[in-house]
Amino acid sequence: MVTAATRLMEAGTRGSIILAPQLTRTQALTALAQNVGAGLLLSGVIVAISVPMAHGFAHGGDPLVLAVLGLSVVTFAPAIVRWRCSSAASSSSGAQRAGRRTITASTLAVASAVLGAGVWSLVIRSCSTTAAGIAGLDRGAPLLPPRDAAAPNAPRRLARAGALSFMLFSLTDFVVFNATT
Repeated sequence: MVTAATRLMEAGTRGSIILAPQLTRTQALTALAQNVGAGLLLSGVIVAISVPMAHGFAHGGDPLVLAVLGLSVVTFAPAIVRWRCSSAASSSSGAQRAGRRTITASTLAVASAVLGAGVWSLVIRSCSTTAAGIAGLDRGAPLLPPRDAAAPNAPRRLARAGALSFMLFSLTDFVVFNATT
């Protein structure tokens, strides 16, 4: 549910940001507002249906786990814009930043599992992956482009050119990696 929500939330935003020849501060702010709004809405949906989902698909499961996991959708929303801006600031170390986020989140998850957190360690990993990027493990990478990067005649919203292609690729990826054999 969380993966589907994040794919729906970004709905081509990542592709539009990647294809933008120059990402202006206004475009980044607009994309950020749209993604945070969609993230809040989708997180709310996950929280609202967590009890019926847990009872229907995870007999005896704790619906609170799903509800809290749904909150990671909100932390993913600003990460879409932040990761693009930080990549633009230093494209050569993007893999290193992603690696630090993954290692930090995985270490927290393993430590919490060893300490007896059980399924909550998965929630910790999911939420801390995006939170780590937002919190500054990108070593000073900006959340938004600098003010002087804005072109005076640039449109407020990003062109959605390529957004459908990126969305279809993302959905294909989702189906392939979540299909059961």
